[in-house]
This record gives sequence, structure tokens and C-alpha cells, in this order.
Amino acid sequence: MPVVKICNEDTETAYRYPSDIRNLINYIYKNSKVVSSDPRYPVIYVRAMPDFFYHDFKKIRETIPEIIIRNHEVFGKTEGKLVHHIVITFTPEEFSMFDRYGGLPEFMNLLIHDYFNMGNIAGYAIHWDTQNHHVHLFVDNISFLNGNRFFLKEEALIIQGMLDGTFYCYFIT
Repeated sequence: MPVVKICNEDTETAYRYPSDIRNLINYIYKNSKVVSSDPRYPVIYVRAMPDFFYHDFKKIRETIPEIIIRNHEVFGKTEGKLVHHIVITFTPEEFSMFDRYGGLPEFMNLLIHDYFNMGNIAGYAIHWDTQNHHVHLFVDNISFLNGNRFFLKEEALIIQGMLDGTFYCYFIT
């Protein structure tokens, strides 16, 4: 089954400063990681909400961090954990099964759309730079609707359950 890991639960990688947000978004949307050399995957799977720059990872890298930082300034919440970072890892077999049906981008698009509807800027990119392809997901910690903080611990369990359920329903049975 895919593994869901929250990357910034400890204090060392808490993304507490605007520069941390910029570095994280730049890493997630880095060209060498999101462009596949495999001809079976010619599409670059990246997206961010708000959806100003659909699939334009250069524009996402330049603009989304500034939107997140401005959101925090508006609500006066510029301290503490500013953004969440999750990695979902797949074995090559799992990735192939999931992607064969177009399910992974669809799943991730629905997920970030749900976060956006709750008022959280979010985005993802599929990374191809290791044998185990993986997805990096970020979610802004502050809602642009009401300034409330977003708590991710339970959410990671929900994502894991959704992925496990998808694999069980579609690929294992």
C-alpha cells in the first residue's frame, strides 16, 4: 500500500519562515523532479489551488509562496508552522496500477480542491527522480476564509485510508 508521511511534524522542518515556504514550493515544483524521462508519462502532473497557473510549475513556484505569505500577514499569523508538507510514496507496481487508470492525478486534484474549498491553499507534484515515484503535497496552515489554523495529523490518516480503500477496491479484489 502507498505510504503517507507528514514531513514537517518536528521542529527542525516546521517551515516557520517565509523563506522556508519559498524553498519548499521550489523543491516540490523543481523541473528535474517533475519531468519524467519515461515516455509512458509525458504529462507533468502538477497543480496548485488557487488555480491561476494550471500545470505551469514555473508560475506556481514564483507566485504561490507569495500568496501564502500574504495570507498569513493578513490574519497576523506569521509565527509557528506555516505550511504542511506530506509525501505519498508508491512502489513501482503500486504507481503503475494507480496511474494506469488515471487515478493518481484525479485523486490529488480532488484532494487539493477539497482543501481549497476549506480555505487552504494547496498543491502537489509527482516526482519521478527515484525508483519509487512519489507525490509531494503542501497545504497552507492558515485558511484564507477565516484565518483558522489547519491541523493535519488526522488528515494524514484519512488520506492513508482513502488510498488503502482505493487499492483494496480497485486493484486487490
